[in-house]
Amino acid sequence: MEERLEKIKSFIEEYQDRFAGSETRELTNWDEIKDITTFFIEHDGGTPIVDFIDLSNWDSVQSFKFNDENRTLELVWHDFREDDDDFMRQCFGADVIRAEIKIASVTVVPNKGIPVLIFKAYYREQKELNQTYNKGCSEMQFLNSHPFSTEIGRVIKRKVELTTIPNISCYTTSIVPDCARFLSAHDSKELLYAYNISVVSAQINKLLESVGKTDEHEQDELHVYGNTARKHFENALKVLNLKKGTKFEKDYQKLMLGDLTRVLENLEFSKELGFSLQNVLDTLNKCSHDAGVFIAKDDIYRALLFIVASINRN
Repeated sequence: MEERLEKIKSFIEEYQDRFAGSETRELTNWDEIKDITTFFIEHDGGTPIVDFIDLSNWDSVQSFKFNDENRTLELVWHDFREDDDDFMRQCFGADVIRAEIKIASVTVVPNKGIPVLIFKAYYREQKELNQTYNKGCSEMQFLNSHPFSTEIGRVIKRKVELTTIPNISCYTTSIVPDCARFLSAHDSKELLYAYNISVVSAQINKLLESVGKTDEHEQDELHVYGNTARKHFENALKVLNLKKGTKFEKDYQKLMLGDLTRVLENLEFSKELGFSLQNVLDTLNKCSHDAGVFIAKDDIYRALLFIVASINRN
């Protein structure tokens, strides 16, 4: 116990010395992202835990590398290509198991007092993935997709490689330092759920400020604010549906607002607000699809209030 506490103390002290303030901002600079990611993976010669919002966790990272050209981080969980023992290969069903994240940004968030690094990826269309990964292999196929990630199987020089790609525009992956193995996969998932909702809440609050400063005759601006709110609302609803375990036939990224709102059950506040879920949907649909239609500023404002309340009460 004492040794573990010393490792935790050492990690936090070095983190604060090198990256103080990073937990208060979203890091998008690629060199900064590489620096802090390397620190979390390599600190104290250990190996971190990797947790995914829609998958189980990895208990280690065998190797990692960055691709500067396309802002990609490759994490390898297991590589059995040079291993003569077939037992582990058969257990995991592949010769190589990796994840590749095309990173939009990273953020440090405390989890039970421990700094944890979380990743937001860019969404990539299947056409782009096919062009990227259907090269240098004798076989390539898209396997069972997970809600927020895509899995690709390839055969390269008779070796089976499985690659998981976080593939939605929200925070989906966390790296927990080796010293904090008391943090469970459940802890990480709850952190990712909560942080994604907090991000959307902050974005909607900024829109509320902007709408408050906008005159009703400035219809183009109000349409833009409503359309932006719709995008953020959809992202939050996707997270809430994932947390609840809702099953959809379609790709989560391609789900529309109407597909996602059934997860909202606690809407009693809407009576006091005087604005129902259907009012919100009608208002946001007008902003997205009905160019030139008059939108009342008050309707946009109340729709935004509804979004913040609904995603934080469900």
